[in-house]
Amino acid sequence: MTVGGLTSATSGADVFTYTAPTGVIFSDGFESGTLAAWDGTLGNGTLSPSAAAARSGGFGARLNDTASGQYSVLLKRLSSSLDDSYTRFSVRFSGMTGSPTVAYGRDDSSSAVRWILYYDARSQSFDYYIFNGAGQSSGVTASGVAPVGTWITVELRFTGTATGGGQIWVNGVTQPAWTISGNFATTAPYQRLQLWNDALGIADFDDVNVSTGQTGTPAPTVTAITPTSGPAGGGTVVTITGTGFSTTAGATTVRFGTTTASGVSCASSTSCSATSPAGSGVVDVTVTVAGMTSATSAADRFTYPGTAPMVSAVTPTSGPAAGGTIVTITGTGFSTTAGATTVRFGATAASGVSCASSTSCSATSPAGS
Repeated sequence: MTVGGLTSATSGADVFTYTAPTGVIFSDGFESGTLAAWDGTLGNGTLSPSAAAARSGGFGARLNDTASGQYSVLLKRLSSSLDDSYTRFSVRFSGMTGSPTVAYGRDDSSSAVRWILYYDARSQSFDYYIFNGAGQSSGVTASGVAPVGTWITVELRFTGTATGGGQIWVNGVTQPAWTISGNFATTAPYQRLQLWNDALGIADFDDVNVSTGQTGTPAPTVTAITPTSGPAGGGTVVTITGTGFSTTAGATTVRFGTTTASGVSCASSTSCSATSPAGSGVVDVTVTVAGMTSATSAADRFTYPGTAPMVSAVTPTSGPAAGGTIVTITGTGFSTTAGATTVRFGATAASGVSCASSTSCSATSPAGS
């Protein structure tokens, strides 16, 4: 303590200890300015702690490949093997146009691969593959979520059991399509973490954590809204139900489509109210807390009543009675939100409805006569 410019002497009586979260196997934010917490490096690229590579604190790890054929690897042997694990780190790619390997999870004794994460700079995507006991892989792609030059926080779950699988979170957000389930039982479990860069450019890493429980705060979710429609001029007070909301004033943002709502007030972590802005068509109501935004679903859709859609043409205009004809529908007032536009041939709903714009949809004809 300091009072009037005088600071107390230190002693055993003033020691305060920060305990690691339960289940943490390994954690390093590179704040020592060294790689002492790791078990070594591989490759012919340049790998070093760097202040320029820090996302938080004073240091991060920079993996820099300046010539074709170079690669850089930072490895850690974990203190125990893991059947169920969460691996979390922040990463930023700079000067990158290729598709580098980002990280490996391996068995330590056999080096068998349990999971791999790749990055594609062109599509700004992550590809996450997990491997079963026979070495066969299953993968998911998180598309358009990782711009070059931007810090991205990734969390990877791997469960190497008979009822296991994997999942990826990007900046605290996941989607149903980013989950893999199946039999991933193995006698060579995850016990070695490797951070990689094998493409021209720089990969910066910071805040690395491996644990048996999820280390990141999950993104908020929206499970229901009431009411589900309101006038185009806005002004409807909507109650939003879900999880992960913040009751701190100004900490929760609500959007109707891309437009920010006003009058946001959260009575609890599961209930907020907000006033709809002006809008049109069908939009998703999303909630953002601490930079993490709820995934969209049918449960969050809000409709602004307006002019009914109009069909001006269909191509082709005929098809077999068994159905199966892909028909292009031209008109106005269509919604590009998945599931928001329904197409019927007479009284029978079409399948495969996809709207490229508010004026063009395609659908597959059902059987009819």
